[in-house]
Amino acid sequence: MPDPTGPSVRGEILLIEDRESLRQMLRLALEVAGHRVLEASDEPDAVRMLQRHRPALVLTDLKLPRGDGFGVLRAAKACDPQMPVVLLTAYGAVPDVVRAMREGALDFLAKPVDPDHLRLIVGRALAERRLATENLLLKEELGRRRGVPEIIGDHEAIRAAITSLRRAATSDDAQEELSAVEGVGPVVAEALVDFFHEAHNREALDDLLSEVSPKPFVSDARQTEWSGKTIVFTGSLETMSRDEAKAQAERLGARAAGSVSAKTDLVVAGPGAGSKLKKAEELGIRVVNEAEWAQIVADA
Repeated sequence: MPDPTGPSVRGEILLIEDRESLRQMLRLALEVAGHRVLEASDEPDAVRMLQRHRPALVLTDLKLPRGDGFGVLRAAKACDPQMPVVLLTAYGAVPDVVRAMREGALDFLAKPVDPDHLRLIVGRALAERRLATENLLLKEELGRRRGVPEIIGDHEAIRAAITSLRRAATSDDAQEELSAVEGVGPVVAEALVDFFHEAHNREALDDLLSEVSPKPFVSDARQTEWSGKTIVFTGSLETMSRDEAKAQAERLGARAAGSVSAKTDLVVAGPGAGSKLKKAEELGIRVVNEAEWAQIVADA
């Protein structure tokens, strides 16, 4: 098995640390391992970087002069729910670490940071993400080989995206279509395009799709004016969690998507909304804030 800290898992990393000397040390430690490092000194700078780039991993201090690591964590997850976030913490900051892990942080490093341990944590996180992407594509095939005859769930969007990817593995339209599938962000979509460049992978998926018969998804959602619509939540949500917002949309018969496209019907934008909000405005899609969304739910 390849070393997870080796060049096979190089990636672009967003580093947020206000102390310039420490930031320089961390950047050099990561560059030695072959990673490209983007730098920010506080939460607003980090949010701007996340809007312009899609790093493979975020490494952030919890204590920042403007904002904090929790805000960076929320912004990263708003951009891509699958983006791994690693925290830098002072020794003994156990309550903060527990809270951050509950909010979706992948791991943490206590200061002073050991460069070798840093490279190990980052390499492991990137390797795990790559494996998760591969598992996403192969788990159904494994189920078939173990005797599971059918797949349960609504897979029409995934099947349509796979068909598009098979036609044109590098098509921007195909990447956008796949990114609109719930739980699939831009980085995973790009990894899937890379996957489909390999002929043996395409053959395996052809075999799989010729064998499986997905069952239609049965929902208890009531019929409303939002039934069949696509809704995107972006930015920070202050009165509910992302899972609660998704559940509200599903109860209205709508689908919560991970990215904005021409097929999106509504965007609910909270503080820190970035590229998704901008794209919605460019496409002329209706945008509401969290309070307006609450009213839509109450009126439905």
